[in-house]
Amino acid sequence: MTSMPAEFPSRNPTEVRLLAVAREITSRVGYDGLTMKEVADRAAVARVTVYHYFGNKDRLLAEIAADLEAEVLGELERLRLRTRDPAARIARRLTVAMTYLLREPLLLNAVLTVAMGEQGHRVFLRQDDSSPVWHLLEAELRVWPKGQAQRLGRIFGHLLHSSLLSVSSGAMSVKQAEEDLKLAGRLLFEGMQAGLNKR
Repeated sequence: MTSMPAEFPSRNPTEVRLLAVAREITSRVGYDGLTMKEVADRAAVARVTVYHYFGNKDRLLAEIAADLEAEVLGELERLRLRTRDPAARIARRLTVAMTYLLREPLLLNAVLTVAMGEQGHRVFLRQDDSSPVWHLLEAELRVWPKGQAQRLGRIFGHLLHSSLLSVSSGAMSVKQAEEDLKLAGRLLFEGMQAGLNKR
């Protein structure tokens, strides 16, 4: 799972190696255990090299999160949905993403930690159609007017984040999360449609 996504062809070999090493370390020891020094030592480069490419630990993890997003999108491209129910389709897509992300729980927790900080506001919490959740759900959301689609994307982003926290903590199963996402999708779509019909 540490191969470079096709979306980042401009990365040089040193950058790729640093990201792979940082990802392996984070998967093993989490956010608090990751240090730029260990990344440099394990990649056999000077510490200044890590700072040159990434600036700080959160920026490094933000790049890993971008890789994770590309990997999840690759998983979703292979997904064949048989239902026409848009809420069920969205719930399935989010569940596939969640299941993939939960394979490396310490890495996921580190990425979520960064998402809550300064880097997260620039990288993860974008409110436009370049956000990670928008990419996950683009096919389902494009049928809505732009403003409503963006609002739905934000709401589904919050639901995904909440579901990830609940499932990773053991508060609910993946199946329960998918059912909740499906119900939330139906309620959201009904509410949005009712709002559009009033216009």
